[in-house]
Amino acid sequence: MEWNERNRRVAAFRNVYVGTGRAELAEARIRDLHLSHGTGLEGRCLLLVGPPGAGKSVALQRYAARYPDVEEDLRSRRRILRIEVPPGCSLRSLARTMLADLGDVAPSRANQVEATKRVHTLLKACGVELVIMDEAHRLIHTDTDRIAYDAADYIVGLLNTNLCPIVLAGQPHIERVVTTNAQLGRRSVGEVYIGAYDWEDRDQKEEFRLILNAFERALRLPLPSRLGSAETALRIHHFSRGLLGPAVLLIEEAFKLALDRSLGALSHPLFAEVVDRLRIGDGRRLVNPFRVEALAPAPAAGRDEAVRPRVEEESARRRRRRQPTGSAGGHAD
Repeated sequence: MEWNERNRRVAAFRNVYVGTGRAELAEARIRDLHLSHGTGLEGRCLLLVGPPGAGKSVALQRYAARYPDVEEDLRSRRRILRIEVPPGCSLRSLARTMLADLGDVAPSRANQVEATKRVHTLLKACGVELVIMDEAHRLIHTDTDRIAYDAADYIVGLLNTNLCPIVLAGQPHIERVVTTNAQLGRRSVGEVYIGAYDWEDRDQKEEFRLILNAFERALRLPLPSRLGSAETALRIHHFSRGLLGPAVLLIEEAFKLALDRSLGALSHPLFAEVVDRLRIGDGRRLVNPFRVEALAPAPAAGRDEAVRPRVEEESARRRRRRQPTGSAGGHAD
């Protein structure tokens, strides 16, 4: 297969969207929040939470795509402003990120007061109806586990202007930002959780298998791969811990190899090779689900997995650094 054709098919697969019940629920809740714009009601916020790879960003991208920018006579109307909260978030960095996405000509030159005023002005001038802040868990600094209170208060200030409602999307510990800020908590309309699929739950298992069948149809290979069969779906679930992100990555990488080798289907040996390629570090010690005959279901990824390993590591490092030289049980770094 020619390289351009191969890349075209891979790109087409990446653009496939498979609807899920939980994504539809999330979109419905976002739509309800969106419709509160212009009603004169107090600005509200909604939390969209879940572990990495669960499909939050895909749901947000899908919703935002329904409301593209509109070129009008005197302005470019931005119905939805979707930003990614910057790492090490502060009030200034958050405001500058919003300015850049709103098309400000010199966002980095604005001081804190100027940036705040210009964000408010541009939100109104661009006709923004809904703000989506993805990766909002970055409002909690990973090196200190402390909340960026100035940035959280800034979000409250945006809601107070009643310009538009806000979606805060990220990992579950973003809940702390809302529960520890009384004003933000009062403006919250709740949360939507998008998590991993539990193989032990019959309904979730069936939906997971249906999703794999839908992705197989998008591959358009000449022979059946039977991704949704009990045996193959169990192994894909075991590798991905029920998260759609890793599952789709596994299928995509196997698809690339199949195209490169002119294979008609995705087989278990091919998946086994891809699993070995994808795993790094301690992950290489885990069982490869495509290299064993008997396999027990793996537990679905939990709410709080992969949330604070860096925080714990940094806390231990600071404790070692503070410990005086020659003290019992330790030494200076």
